Amino acid sequence: MDDEAALDAFDDATLDALLARCAGWTHGPLRATRVRRIGADRGYAGRVLHVVGETSDRRTASCVVKLASSDAVARTLALHALAGVALADATPRCFGGVVVWRGDEGALVLEDLSGLAPGDVLQGCAPEHVCDVMRTLARLHAATWDAPPRDASDALPDWDPQPLDAATWGERLARAAERHPELLGADLVARFAELPTRFAAAVEAARAGPRCVIHADVHLDNVLYRPDGGVVLLDWDGARFGPPAVDVLRALLECAGPPSGRTWAEALAAYLLELRARGVRDVGARDVLGDGAPVLVPMLQAVIGAVGREGPPRVGGARMVALLADILAKVVRFVSG
Repeated sequence: MDDEAALDAFDDATLDALLARCAGWTHGPLRATRVRRIGADRGYAGRVLHVVGETSDRRTASCVVKLASSDAVARTLALHALAGVALADATPRCFGGVVVWRGDEGALVLEDLSGLAPGDVLQGCAPEHVCDVMRTLARLHAATWDAPPRDASDALPDWDPQPLDAATWGERLARAAERHPELLGADLVARFAELPTRFAAAVEAARAGPRCVIHADVHLDNVLYRPDGGVVLLDWDGARFGPPAVDVLRALLECAGPPSGRTWAEALAAYLLELRARGVRDVGARDVLGDGAPVLVPMLQAVIGAVGREGPPRVGGARMVALLADILAKVVRFVSG
């Protein structure tokens, strides 16, 4: 969708009807002067529109409107209700939203942070930013640490990864190995072939540890850098209750380099220190990641399954292909020791 098409599809009447239902939006009606789609090349969930306009008193105001499934909008609103205070300045401010907007699509109105520098998975980041990401995750996790199964809202589902059937897994694994033989040699393919038989036990082991609200899609394309050094996490559509290891291991793998490196250790230490500063005591790395990092099994299935999917990626094009290859390399390196 180009700028002109987006503007035609999201006219002033539509925008004002949405803003009127967002209690946090205080600027009144907005006459849009520019609407453009953002994040399409990064695989952002839903359609994300950057809106700039003029208020009734002729001031300039802007916001980001995210159009996504009703379930995704409900999860984001529930996340802000549960942990919004803990995440102040670490997530875009949510002015409000409508769960049922058009058909099965909802809409969110978010703070415009387009002036911040974006993260980039393929470029990596400085060690201090890795620690900032980990501290932000600790803020989220500590706010709901060991929360009961239904704490305050039914809108956040439980982490419940589902195994691929053996035939589908075999096809995806073979296709991934064909596309990336430098990463998936015959020995690893043989080792990973039995993953479906280990899936249920790994998920059960991961669930046996602590649980909290998790982001569930932590990578640098979902990060913005503030000028003062802080980070902002984007794209909370997948928020749910689950093992903190889902976020911690994903962030370490994608941001911190090899497990034997100094950055990995410093980032994990920053996470644990922030947890303790926020009241989660007597918790160490083993308590968070679990014995043998069982969340790695569903993570392996997810990345190999995505790399081995038939046809091109659904979003992101060539950049998404490169991103999937990047995370595959990191996961394989971790598994291989």
